[in-house]
Amino acid sequence: MVRKAGTAILVWPFGEVDANAFIRFLLLVRGLPEQIVLVRSHVEYVPHLPLSKQAEVTALGNGMHLVDIRYGFADDPDIPQALRCIDRLDLDPSKLRYYVIDDRAAARSVRGMPMWQRWLFAMLSATCVSPAKYFHLPEECTTEIQVNARDEKSYGTKR
Repeated sequence: MVRKAGTAILVWPFGEVDANAFIRFLLLVRGLPEQIVLVRSHVEYVPHLPLSKQAEVTALGNGMHLVDIRYGFADDPDIPQALRCIDRLDLDPSKLRYYVIDDRAAARSVRGMPMWQRWLFAMLSATCVSPAKYFHLPEECTTEIQVNARDEKSYGTKR
């Protein structure tokens, strides 16, 4: 497979890397970027974590890295800032493209709930801020990959 120039940063808001969402990312970009950074976010049971203790990097080989970013429950999660503090990655901001997994649409597909609870869950999830805004990702270079658990469809929307 031909590798494209640039770096793709995939953000999983709930800390779990989903293989199906990764495959959908590959279908969306139609090729493999030179460097791929998989970012998992975690919230710890402390109010604040210093920037020096927020990120942990694991090299996966072939230009892929897994980054676990931890925040305190009172911290404002800023993924670009946390990635800038990691010297090992050597990221060029002009070549970065962010992809965030947005599974808010999956709330409508929850089975086993009474209709009123499904409606309430869907309405509350619709009023949530998008993961891209929550993590302070730059709008001009961010794509949200929406995942719907019920019909297994996803599509990317440019921000």
